[in-house]
Amino acid sequence: MTTHRFEDLARKYLDVVTDSGTEFMCRCPFHEDSSPSLQFNVEKGLWICFQCEQGGTAKSLIKRIGGTYSEPAVSVQILQKSLDRLVLKDKEGAKDVFLPESYLARFASEHEYWTDRRGFSSATIQKWGLGYDPISDRCTIAYRSVEGALLGVIYRRLDNEFPRYLYPSGFNRTGSLFGSWAIADGESSSVALVEGSTDVINLDQAEASAVGQYGSSISLNQIRLLRFLNIREVILFHDYDNGGRKATRQAKGILEGFIVRQVKWDTEKYCWHDKLCGCGRHTWDNLPQCKRKLFCKCGRIH
Repeated sequence: MTTHRFEDLARKYLDVVTDSGTEFMCRCPFHEDSSPSLQFNVEKGLWICFQCEQGGTAKSLIKRIGGTYSEPAVSVQILQKSLDRLVLKDKEGAKDVFLPESYLARFASEHEYWTDRRGFSSATIQKWGLGYDPISDRCTIAYRSVEGALLGVIYRRLDNEFPRYLYPSGFNRTGSLFGSWAIADGESSSVALVEGSTDVINLDQAEASAVGQYGSSISLNQIRLLRFLNIREVILFHDYDNGGRKATRQAKGILEGFIVRQVKWDTEKYCWHDKLCGCGRHTWDNLPQCKRKLFCKCGRIH
């Protein structure tokens, strides 16, 4: 076998789309899958499909496909710990599965991503249920219903591969707003609308109310939720990049009946252009490969 003992099996029997370290994203062989929804851990030999909600060991997967398996089975204990991380809807998808607060204890390991890289205080980490899952080597963010009931965790990949945030199968992103439970009982009638969960947490640490729309567009159901929360003023605070600019335009066109304001960025420090390094070969995302100064299409060095 290769460095990861299940890697050859994955490449032989699965349609691997992306491979990042120990995690391979593949097209699931058990349903029509135009985009990769099956995640296969080539170190532990565990797999889960985020669309059809099936999962198991490498042995069970290869047998179902009809291939030949000769590697030893992964321990049941590791499999159970890996699979029960996902918070799923019931079979009919009609009701949320609420979890006890003790569920978060399994992710209570500290990680420098939250403290050193994100700059979150201990109080912020505790308030928002930020943790770390040593089994998958991913950080976790607790998410809740608008009433505050625990629904599960969102995973944040530490390798910066896309997608960076992984949501459990059945999670209703277009009908939820991250942080809605934190303002549901408050008196604030004005909130900042941001793209993601960590943006909400950053603003909360700065004592500002915010909700996250889970992506680059806001849905009609999320707007209904804003009305349910008695929000009258929405401050658009999307990222300062092309995706954020698109999110701002879309929100302006759909937020009828609200007072809508927009955060203005300092154009002397930021611009809309994609930035490149001085040698012109490295983008912002892989900048650590090059330490030269940045320039952009506007001619300024940032």
